[in-house]
Amino acid sequence: MEIIKLQAAAKLIYQLGEQLIENELVALLELIKNSYDADATFASISVDTEIMTPYGRGKIIIEDNGHGMLPSILKNSFFKIATNFREVHKESLKFNRQVLGEKGLGRLSFQRLGHYITVKTKADLDAFKENNLLRDEDIDILLKTNASELKIDWTKLNTEMSITDVTANLEHNNSDEKNSFTRIEIDGIRNIEFWKLSKKNIKLLVDELYKMSSPFDKLNNSNNDELKDLFKIFFSLNGNSYSNTEVDEEVLEFLADNTIEFSYENSILKINTIHYEKYIEKLINNRTNKMQNFRLVENKLNDTKLLQNFKYTSHKIDFKEKVQVEYEKYFKKIVLNYIDGGLANPGNFSGKLYNLSLTQENKSLITESIRDLKLDAIKSYNDFTHIWSSLQGFYIFRNGFRILPYGNSNYDWAGFDVYSQKTKYIPYQSKSILGYIKLDSPTCRNLREQTNRQGFILDEYGENFLNIIKHGIVTLICDEIRDIIAGFEIKGNLNDDEIVTRNGLLKFERIKSSEEEIEEAMKEIQSALEGEENNESTEENDKLEESTGEIVVSEISIGKTDEKNKNKRNKKIGDALKKIKKAGKKQNQHLRQTIEIQEKVLDDVKDVLPMVGQSIIMESMTHEFNRIVSNIRGYASSSRKKVKEGNIEKREILRWQNNIITEIRYLEEQLDHLEPMYKKNKKLIEDVDIKKILEEIYIDETPMSKKAKKANILVEVRGDSFRIKINRGYLVTIFDNLFLNSLYWVMYSNEEQKKIIIEISDKGEVVFYDNGPGISKNMEIFLFQPFQTAKEGGRGLGLYISQALLAESNGKLSMLTERNDTGRLYKFYLKFNKHEMEQTLF
Repeated sequence: MEIIKLQAAAKLIYQLGEQLIENELVALLELIKNSYDADATFASISVDTEIMTPYGRGKIIIEDNGHGMLPSILKNSFFKIATNFREVHKESLKFNRQVLGEKGLGRLSFQRLGHYITVKTKADLDAFKENNLLRDEDIDILLKTNASELKIDWTKLNTEMSITDVTANLEHNNSDEKNSFTRIEIDGIRNIEFWKLSKKNIKLLVDELYKMSSPFDKLNNSNNDELKDLFKIFFSLNGNSYSNTEVDEEVLEFLADNTIEFSYENSILKINTIHYEKYIEKLINNRTNKMQNFRLVENKLNDTKLLQNFKYTSHKIDFKEKVQVEYEKYFKKIVLNYIDGGLANPGNFSGKLYNLSLTQENKSLITESIRDLKLDAIKSYNDFTHIWSSLQGFYIFRNGFRILPYGNSNYDWAGFDVYSQKTKYIPYQSKSILGYIKLDSPTCRNLREQTNRQGFILDEYGENFLNIIKHGIVTLICDEIRDIIAGFEIKGNLNDDEIVTRNGLLKFERIKSSEEEIEEAMKEIQSALEGEENNESTEENDKLEESTGEIVVSEISIGKTDEKNKNKRNKKIGDALKKIKKAGKKQNQHLRQTIEIQEKVLDDVKDVLPMVGQSIIMESMTHEFNRIVSNIRGYASSSRKKVKEGNIEKREILRWQNNIITEIRYLEEQLDHLEPMYKKNKKLIEDVDIKKILEEIYIDETPMSKKAKKANILVEVRGDSFRIKINRGYLVTIFDNLFLNSLYWVMYSNEEQKKIIIEISDKGEVVFYDNGPGISKNMEIFLFQPFQTAKEGGRGLGLYISQALLAESNGKLSMLTERNDTGRLYKFYLKFNKHEMEQTLF
């Protein structure tokens, strides 16, 4: 029997390099990890794509100040693929870092990056001695020399060779360097095109490199022992050095809306949150701005002590305790793993999260804050957003070195977006979060990374760690901010004169209209004239009788009482008259301003009113247009794909074509509805049957009627018809604006069956109304004025345009004085006068 040995062809090196090392960036990162494992505090990378070497264009130099390598390691471990050196020595020699390069595959990165490799190194003998790694063969060599040099010529490798035929040259010499180091020179870059980058792609490459080391720790703070073993990366390309962005957390705290600081130690999770005053002010302003016709009369957060309690929150969860009532729901979500009866503790860690929404609303606040800070690196809002976008994410670092893929863009590993998508009021989203977790290296040994560097191994320890982050920290702080924001919602009825927020911190008082103020003053006058003040004197006599046992009825006392009551009555009437005068002035002033605005607006936009009206209608139909286009695109793409594949049946083609035809029919319906409003038709006067046209638009299968049916709103057109000579486009715009308003407001009705009613009289009158809440009393006098609206997101132009178009058509639009059960106006009145056939508009 012949015994043969397992062999491998040399091309296996190429294959492993291509499959295990994804690209040049990954190869570079593998070599940087080697520097980290060697206790280096920095790795410097220089790429030159212009230089010509004997082995081709380009040169890469990677240098660090780590503990270097002994001759025996270079000979027996470094040039050995999948060595177990790091599996045996799981901690670095000086800083006891948990090593990253356990699999021994970094050697393949050399081959991926270039053709000829030179590794120069000088060992830190003291570090190797302390760890009993210095061998006799090393001592023999180091008595004569202090450095070693390994050279690998990958150009000699061919597919016919066996893997055992691949060789390297090892030499020993002396170096003038005082301290230990490793310097890797790669001549002849294999993929020179990878490094020919645009400015944008250079930035992306630099960001990815620099984000591998923590930007939240400053290496130059050498007085801090905790920072001495941190790791930084420096990079240059073709002579251009790129700075390593460091985050000044004081700046982040100054700019952020909220800061969350947390720590996990000995199974106890602590979370402290700061809601900065500017964020609290924003919550107050957001609520106040929504309170149309109300004014803020009380803000309890003006109390410094209450503000401090509101600003700072803290939580403490002890995972060793089985019962903690206030955190019970989080214990239910965090399903922790146990080993041998004890918690699979992932180890201690700490971190911070900064939340800042880069909204237009926040832009001015951030700009102002940057101006106050007077920073060298950040001069403008754009400077800040550039830095924020390059760093934004939630990172995990061990000894200042990043663990992938945590922090990658569009990777919401902590679950912020999952929470915000299913819950209202959540400002914490992956795009608004910048933060980090620092693992305590000695206690987090059980948190191990996957071979492909794509996260922790999800064993009992890895699962516990992620559960604590997702359900212990993220869920808790999201619940907290949800409740805070929801607390600023209104408690009670908007019809009340006084309302408060749910948290009781803000109180609002309804601003009375001038009509209401006059009405209230008139009641006061009436009350005074009816002699209600006399009741007070009777009450005074009753009290006197109770105390003295007799009633004083002398002429003197009666005279004094009458005089006193008269004075009170006159004062009350005088105060009421002052209120009436003041309200009248306010009303006249507003009326003058309104008339001036209306005249100016009407003069400026008279010619474009039809187009503005049309755009309002178009906006309401945009969603349907988008749906139709999306469906047509989907049907067409699916059928085209099947045709290309060549496995489509006739019935499938017919089905898709029918679907496309159906969608086109829907599109035609939308366009038919808008067609009368086109500019070419604006002077066309038609003789129309008013009831027939309203039934066609709002009862038959048309875009507007479908909107109502979809919302389960009943539309009725009642009464006798009449004919009118009018521009059809104007007519559609007028009624569509009324109809869209009703569709919006009727959804606030408490009625089980929501209705829109159109009543027609043969006298040329139409009454349009719904069973919604009606017109707010505060809006009554502004209703047909431009830019006045109670609708959220409304522009306040629909009714103004409808009234103007009807006036141009020799008609009138107004409100009837009839009120609904809540005392509000709710019926629109349209009067159509005769219109001569030969008359045209404009």
